[in-house]
Order: sequence, then structure tokens, then C-alpha cells
Amino acid sequence: MFDLQTNFKDFLEYLKDNRKRIAYIQLTGKMEKFLVKEFCYFIYTKSKGKYATTVDMGRNKEKEKMIDICVIAGQLVN
Repeated sequence: MFDLQTNFKDFLEYLKDNRKRIAYIQLTGKMEKFLVKEFCYFIYTKSKGKYATTVDMGRNKEKEKMIDICVIAGQLVN
């Protein structure tokens, strides 16, 4: 079973270990998109492919974008 609390805690440690790289990305103003994609990749690699994520960034015409992350398990087919 996927434990979001444990995985997110591990992700925060990962961010701390990579703080110099992340500090530069923060200066570019692309932090939100980076964190979402990095979290998705972190979950995939930490679980060795057992879990993956799908992300819905919302519509371009919306004033306020909503980010939904769904963690999925099972065999992925391209």
C-alpha cells in the first residue's frame, strides 16, 4: 500500500539534499512545476516502478490552475 506521509517525508529529505540545485530553480520562477514533476519522478524511482503518477495541470484558460496528482499502481502499458 502506498503511504503518502512516509513518501512525502522522504521527498522533503531529498529536496534538502539537493537544495543548491533547487535554490537556482526557485530563482527562475519555475518552482511549482519543478516540484510536481520531481515528486512524480521521486515516487516512481523510489518504488522501483511499482508506483507511478499522473498529473493534471488544469486548463490554460482557467485563472487559477489546480494541480492534481494521482499515484497509480499496477502494470503500465504504453
